[in-house]
Order: sequence, then C-alpha cells, then structure tokens
Amino acid sequence: GSSGRGGSTHGRRLLMQSGMGNSSAALHNNGGNVSVTGAGVQFMGAVMSNGSFSCGPNSSTHFDAPGATHSFDSPNNGTALHNEGQFSLQSGTAKFEGRVQSNGTMSCGSQGSMQFSGKSGMSQVGSGSSGRGG
Repeated sequence: GSSGRGGSTHGRRLLMQSGMGNSSAALHNNGGNVSVTGAGVQFMGAVMSNGSFSCGPNSSTHFDAPGATHSFDSPNNGTALHNEGQFSLQSGTAKFEGRVQSNGTMSCGSQGSMQFSGKSGMSQVGSGSSGRGG
C-alpha cells in the first residue's frame, strides 16, 4: 500500500538524503513499486532499485550525488524505469540494467553518466507520444 501520496506533496520539491554521504543509499527499492506523482524529488544519495520505478506526468526526479552509482533493474526482465515526466541525472552514474520506457524527458548533466546495458531487451526513450502533460 505505498500508493497513497497524500495531498501535501503536490507541486513541491521533496528531498531524499542519505544520512552517511554518498556511500549509503538514499533509496533501496527491493522488488517494490516506487512512484513519483505530481511532485519533484531530489535524491542526494545513491538509489538502488530492483523493482518498479516510475515518474509520472508533471513530475520530476533529480539525482545529484557526485560519485554515487544509481542502479535500475527489474525482476523477471520487466521495466526498470517508466518515465512520463522529467528524469534528470545531474551528477553521478546511472546504470540501467533493466528495460527503460520513457515518454518524457531524460537529461544527463555534464557531471553525469548514463549507462544502458540492455540485458533485458530493448529500451524506448522518446516514443513520440505527447501525453506527458505540461
């Protein structure tokens, strides 16, 4: 039951910060469902996701942890990242080991590195559908 986001986060930038610098994970998703809806989240530590990670329309996820490695995978060759909003890697490394489906915007800053391994089949980034809203 992690789908209840409440009304208070709408339109706000949320900060997720790891307590021990970049060596520890700010978020560890072990087979669950992480969904960013109607808000902005800034991850200041490493994100390790082995499940479903989705960013909805009018939502943004920013990764700004220099030296951190983020990994996105999915059990059973599923979709590791589903982005309909803005996925922004400002620093650090993002490794996409599972499939990526992005109808929104993915951006990689000058201090960032994105790696698509493709072990789970073809990823689609920018499928041409215009349904991401504002």
